[in-house]
Amino acid sequence: MFELPDQYRAPSVSNLARVLNKYIDDFQVNQKFILKFKISSDPAEAEQHYQRYLEFKSLINHSTKVSVALEITDLKLTIHIAKRFWSEVVQLVIVNKDTFKTNKNKLPFLAIELQKAIKSFMRCQ
Repeated sequence: MFELPDQYRAPSVSNLARVLNKYIDDFQVNQKFILKFKISSDPAEAEQHYQRYLEFKSLINHSTKVSVALEITDLKLTIHIAKRFWSEVVQLVIVNKDTFKTNKNKLPFLAIELQKAIKSFMRCQ
């Protein structure tokens, strides 16, 4: 599992894509690579991360060997951004512990909207 380099290090994204492409092409590996994608609570930042992800996917020629792990931190933004990933191979959904709420019995639960979003990923895959 890996994350895209920081936005201020743009050459690192292209270098990562180049190395990953070479590894996939030369060794004909059967393993999958998982890109961890954290959905930010700031809409502008989330959109910027998503655009970097699209750029990375194009640099690796949309390889099916690379799938996504979505890390969910903010409910409202999550559903908006997560809908964009329904066409991608989402291998894993990581739910931050702060995303859970507690009921009157002090038991954790997820909001209905988030439950629906996660279930939709389960159906798609």
